[in-house]
Amino acid sequence: MQGVSTNHFETEIEVNAFDQMLSALTKELCDARYAPYSLVIFGHGDKPRSFYQDLGTHPDIQLHWHGWSGPKWLKFLGFLASHAGILTLKNPSRLKEIYTSVGELSYCSLYLLKTAKAQQLISAVKTDHWPFEKERQIETLLESETDFFFLDTVFDHYSENFNEDVYYISFDFGAALPKSLKKIFKDLRSRLS
Repeated sequence: MQGVSTNHFETEIEVNAFDQMLSALTKELCDARYAPYSLVIFGHGDKPRSFYQDLGTHPDIQLHWHGWSGPKWLKFLGFLASHAGILTLKNPSRLKEIYTSVGELSYCSLYLLKTAKAQQLISAVKTDHWPFEKERQIETLLESETDFFFLDTVFDHYSENFNEDVYYISFDFGAALPKSLKKIFKDLRSRLS
């Protein structure tokens, strides 16, 4: 996703550094001051239908939608691992576990938004089919926000620049986000620049 503020940053990141950043986010988001926010995870595809059906049974997760992410004309092949899904994580202590599980071998997005704005985001992408053009709807939703962050992660990224496993990340955050949370992203940007 393109940046919606001046804090937008994209880069390759080694898996160890990514795990450290995700651990720091998980710890930070367990703080009570984030109660008015929702954590939304959006898996963009490459999962079997059963993956999201199983996720929907967890008490820490509210599954809002899952469906076919491939071209409409291939939807009859619903048995293929091409399902996307959007969920709200009710227990932030499970962020690292759930986010990496949803994104594994694919592409995944994480959003922290005030709950009312999170509902608008969920409504914008809920459909019986996920056309990637809907990314623009998400960007439009975030353009006027100052109290948010998003993290996009390509978990199946191939890099010619690294000998180790790497992911490709893109993140952005608003100016009104708590300082301790912004610090995680600013520190990461400093280390990777």
